[in-house]
Amino acid sequence: MEVVLVGADWCPYTQKAKKVLSEASGEMGFKLNYIEVSSEEGRNLAKKHNIISVPVILQRDEVVYSKGVPSKSDIKKILERSG
Repeated sequence: MEVVLVGADWCPYTQKAKKVLSEASGEMGFKLNYIEVSSEEGRNLAKKHNIISVPVILQRDEVVYSKGVPSKSDIKKILERSG
């Protein structure tokens, strides 16, 4: 299972989200992919999903979290919902 974090290196919330997701990926066994919003791929995702702020978490090309920094329990709930 892959989880995509769309963020910005200059954003402190993205840095916190990266840390939480990285720890959770080790514990929960999912692959974490980080995409910088200013990259071509990031701009395309932002346009496709109407992303206007970061960080945003995508799974299966769907926005599953866009409320700042998720907790590990938030991540667990996201993964359970999306199966």
